[in-house]
Amino acid sequence: MNERQLLNTEEAAEFLGMTAITLRKARCNGKVRAHIPPVPYIQLGRTIRYDVGDLHDYIAKHRKEHNSHFEIPAGPVTTR
Repeated sequence: MNERQLLNTEEAAEFLGMTAITLRKARCNGKVRAHIPPVPYIQLGRTIRYDVGDLHDYIAKHRKEHNSHFEIPAGPVTTR
């Protein structure tokens, strides 16, 4: 049998490196921050749970490899 691992809000927040307050607000506001959709969750009555598989998918979906517009200048860096 394939069992899902479900986390409560505090555990999911720690898993994602967010605060529990951020996850709660995201559920109410429909977004984590501007242009970042909320983390998928499961509601069973009044109980909220987060599927670990969904959390891995959420992380993968929002992964950024690099910004090709950013260039590191050659030579020494000087400060004024």
